[in-house]
Amino acid sequence: MDDRIEIITRLASESFDLFESEKNLLNSLIAGKKANYSVKNEVLNTPKTAAKWGSDRLIRASFLIWLCTDTDAIQYIPYQGLRIIGARFEGSLNLQFSKIDFPLIFHRCYFNETIWLKGATIRLLDLSGTHIVNASLEAESIRVENDVLLCNGFCISGRVSLAGATIGGVLQCSTSRFNHPCGDSLIAQNAEIKGDIFLNSGFYASGQVWLRGAMLGGSLVCSGGRFESPNGYCLMANSVTAKDNVYLDNGFYSNGQVSLSDIKIGGSLKCEKASFINSCDKNIIAERAEVEGDFLLRESFLCGGSIWLLGATIGGNLDCSGSKLCSKYNIQGLSGDALIAQRAEIRGTVFLRDGFHAKGLVLLSDIEVGGDLDCDKGIFENCSGHALLAESAKIGGAALLRKNFKSSGIVSFYNATVEGGLYLDKDISLYDSKPTTLDLRFAKVRTLSDTVESWPQQGCLRLYGFIYERIDHNSPSSSGERLKWLRLQNLKESFSPQPYEQLAQVLKGSGYLQESIEILIAKQEDIREYGQIGKRGQFWNRCLGITIKHGYQPLRALWISVVIISSGIALFHLGYKYGLIEPSELEAYSIANPETMSSPADSLSEEDGQVRQSLAYPEFFAPTYSLDVFLPVIDLHQSSYWMPKASRGCKILKIDFLLLDVRCGGLLLVYFWIHILLGWVFTSLWVAGFSGLIRRVE
Repeated sequence: MDDRIEIITRLASESFDLFESEKNLLNSLIAGKKANYSVKNEVLNTPKTAAKWGSDRLIRASFLIWLCTDTDAIQYIPYQGLRIIGARFEGSLNLQFSKIDFPLIFHRCYFNETIWLKGATIRLLDLSGTHIVNASLEAESIRVENDVLLCNGFCISGRVSLAGATIGGVLQCSTSRFNHPCGDSLIAQNAEIKGDIFLNSGFYASGQVWLRGAMLGGSLVCSGGRFESPNGYCLMANSVTAKDNVYLDNGFYSNGQVSLSDIKIGGSLKCEKASFINSCDKNIIAERAEVEGDFLLRESFLCGGSIWLLGATIGGNLDCSGSKLCSKYNIQGLSGDALIAQRAEIRGTVFLRDGFHAKGLVLLSDIEVGGDLDCDKGIFENCSGHALLAESAKIGGAALLRKNFKSSGIVSFYNATVEGGLYLDKDISLYDSKPTTLDLRFAKVRTLSDTVESWPQQGCLRLYGFIYERIDHNSPSSSGERLKWLRLQNLKESFSPQPYEQLAQVLKGSGYLQESIEILIAKQEDIREYGQIGKRGQFWNRCLGITIKHGYQPLRALWISVVIISSGIALFHLGYKYGLIEPSELEAYSIANPETMSSPADSLSEEDGQVRQSLAYPEFFAPTYSLDVFLPVIDLHQSSYWMPKASRGCKILKIDFLLLDVRCGGLLLVYFWIHILLGWVFTSLWVAGFSGLIRRVE
């Protein structure tokens, strides 16, 4: 027999009445081999059948403690460590604050009492395939030089606490089960792990997994993991720092809240092909998260609650292509929140496209996006309010709502700034019975690209304060079509001239001068119809519209003036011909007795000595007379010398109660006054129209 076996057996016998299984363990240690208690029947090698294991597989925990802590015994443990396979341990293994300068390896073993490793220092801890039943693994502040392996069928019906632990390698929990549904199943709060954390490939936790404040030198890998804590947090990873990526993908499933608030990720956060189910409203909480790479919620991603990215910073893209977000309903039966990214900063592009479907509010208010907001083929459903709210958003690229983009509710870019363009090309309403409202108030975009089909229904467009630099060449640009677009606003409820002026400015800048003028004219017509200008204002507005088209067609006043002057020529010519117009200074015109004159022509005779004197009096000329009466400033020496006479001509009307006979001359005199008044009016309008005064006043 090896002297070492004899010595260590004698040392152990001084403290214990050794079991045969414990002697076998000592023999294996001296031989540098694993202490393997497995049997040929593989069914009996699983810890689930530990109740059937015989005493030949039983090791006392107190014996194990002696091996790990006795200074004489430790020197006989090989550098490979304490390696035990298929043993059942009796009692509580308490190695708190011990310094174990070798690995502890327990494969497919069985513990029915708590393992205490608080404050211990160990080279490596490997519990692969081991079951801990109705007990816990308490390892707060443990220091492990290499890895902690709780994998390959590891199962515990209690909690595993690694709070404050320092692990030089990885924390491997793949294909393991943590069953503690009424409390915490795994705690690695404030732990420092130089490598990765693997909670993947069949990992199952019933209870809360706490990683808050942990620092990872690698990645957090939860691909294919299943986390369940329906009434609280199933995964709490607040303030975690991961140098590489975080994977919640490829079959990842959670029933409870996943909290990633204040997390810092040096790579990407991947949630592709994952399902998040929760009885509460919030499923993923990543407020103030900092992700250097992409945040991927795509490829059959399913979320049964809301996602909160409030104040998050993402160095790459936020990609939700093809994902399904279904918010919870509140007490009133109204949809809640689907995606909340308020005040988030995404340096890449936001993809809410290619089958993305959100039932509930998508809130992007005050968000900053370096690239595009791409919602092509996306569906946004929230009949009870806002479906897509991008209020005060700053988008460095374009906002794309094309290719069967659909919405029910309000799509709002209120006060948003889009450095690229706003692109719409299809009917955006998801339901005809509940039309979508498009709110562009105070938004600023470089290019507006739309189609008639993309326009919302009557009363569902809000444009006050909307500013855009150009209209895409493929979009409707005729004044008739764009007026239909403007009038989709609820003008009766809230009218503003700004959308008309903005459209006119853009059309003018694009070379559509006539269309621009027509829009401005329509603005004044709609002011009369919908504006608060009173009866007098409506009357004046109508007059300006008929005469000079509100100053945009001042030549109309000139042509109307020509018609009035021409009418005056005809009437004044007939009046003179039939003696209805006489000289205003008869003595200067003729020495004849005015009472004997039937007409001014009757008092003239070539033989009369006074004819030569009368020839110095201005001769009546109807065209000049009509023009002189009409023009208020210019004096053509006609209107001051000739005047219609009310007492001349045949009697056409008698007003008894006024004792007044109305003659043809009286009617001509009335027209004379009207002619003067029209001259003042149309001359003023013509001058004001050409000078732009009317347009400036209105």
